[in-house]
Amino acid sequence: MKSRKGFTLIELLVVIAIIAVLIALLLPAVQQAREAARRTQCKNNLKQLGLALHNYHDVHLTFPIGSSGMNAPGFVFGPTFWVGILPYVDQAPLFNRLVFNGAQFSYPYNDAASSGINSAAVNGITFPFMACPSNPQSRIATGAQHCIADYAGMAGAVGNFGGFTNSSDIGNPYGPTYGTTNGRGFFVSQGVTRIRDMTDGTSNTIAIGEQSDFCVDLSTNARYDCRTGGGGINFGFLMGSVGVNRGGERQNGLTSVVYTVGTKKFAGGQGAGTFNGGDNTPIQSSHVGGAQVLLGDGTVRFISDNVNFDTFKSLSIRDDGLTVGEW
Repeated sequence: MKSRKGFTLIELLVVIAIIAVLIALLLPAVQQAREAARRTQCKNNLKQLGLALHNYHDVHLTFPIGSSGMNAPGFVFGPTFWVGILPYVDQAPLFNRLVFNGAQFSYPYNDAASSGINSAAVNGITFPFMACPSNPQSRIATGAQHCIADYAGMAGAVGNFGGFTNSSDIGNPYGPTYGTTNGRGFFVSQGVTRIRDMTDGTSNTIAIGEQSDFCVDLSTNARYDCRTGGGGINFGFLMGSVGVNRGGERQNGLTSVVYTVGTKKFAGGQGAGTFNGGDNTPIQSSHVGGAQVLLGDGTVRFISDNVNFDTFKSLSIRDDGLTVGEW
């Protein structure tokens, strides 16, 4: 009697089980490798922004205005620092198309009521240097059609800390929903800073922080956009503050630290799905354990969710005079 060559059913099942185990072991490694690549790209984005800021400083002897409004009747929406660095991130043609006069030149809606004169130039355009690849959120603002940046300029920190008395906080005249601004950060609203203003040292001052994940309203479990150019209204990267006062409505583009690194869940107050401007949107990310930050000297570091809160506040202020230890 001739024997037949082949697998028995048991052997076949064993082989299938082994393959399944190998795939189960391989998939997390692949996912980790992909996240490592995305995290590296995010870091490279911030390095590119650091070069742009210093090139801007070389030309203008200041860093760009953080977030500004304009003196004009009606709406008075001004630009963010993103507008200033466009020529230094290979976006000079777009910058040259923008119109820098009129009360609403940064307003994102182009309709009869608002006449956003630059909407046609920026609608639907996304910028790789503004986007963390790990971010699950939309790159384009709902309705406005302007790109939303996954990074926020640092305007300082709210409240006293570590023996430092903070006298630069300004509450918003429109109420707590709009947040509180500070004027001691790398960027300032309605003004510019220089390297000489970073008396704590540029290596001890955060210029830009990451905002690349959803926040969650614990009362409804709903996810919402808490980026400084997103928030409850989604104006996008172009629009800065409203009005010429630092405490004016909606300081988009900048954030003043109120929350610890990695804060994403809110039970109430300004954070619970009600950010009506970027004033105090948290520094947080889709990366595990922390977020990327750009320091004033152009270096990029990963700041842990567990960093001491006073240390984080000190890093967010350019001239508190405090010694920052290891972080």
